[in-house]
Amino acid sequence: QDQFRHPPLDIPPSSELWEVLRRYNEHETPAKFTQLAQLVQANAEAGRKTLVWTNFVRNMHTLQRMLGVYEPAAIYGGVPPEINASASDITREDELARFRDSSSSCMVLLANPAAMSEGVSLHHDTHDAVYLDRTFNAGHYLQSIDRIHRLGLAPDQETRITFLLTRGT
Repeated sequence: QDQFRHPPLDIPPSSELWEVLRRYNEHETPAKFTQLAQLVQANAEAGRKTLVWTNFVRNMHTLQRMLGVYEPAAIYGGVPPEINASASDITREDELARFRDSSSSCMVLLANPAAMSEGVSLHHDTHDAVYLDRTFNAGHYLQSIDRIHRLGLAPDQETRITFLLTRGT
């Protein structure tokens, strides 16, 4: 009985198991999220802003709440560029400006590589990037690293890129 059933049995929506699975997020915080929060806190306490890369919108929304004290900016497909925005929209440019503003209390930029891998330079704004997750798209990955690690940095400038990994995955 060590094999998965295929096809799996459906879980009836009114069952106890359905309810436990539906509310699972109330019982556990993924270790990567906890570690990320600690890294962001340490950077913020040292006056360093952090760029966080994730590919999933649900992660972005969760991190916006979880890291709320650091007033995170967010750039992903649901945040329009200025050219496509209505007057009431918060735009990608607005979020970048808020993150870049040295007087702002925004200490975190949550970014999706598909939405922000090209055309944005942050190497004067932050030297800390954390990858919560990655895809197999090497182009997005390499371009995302280039957002904070570029020619023109001082020779002694340390750029820290952190990959959060879970054992056994």
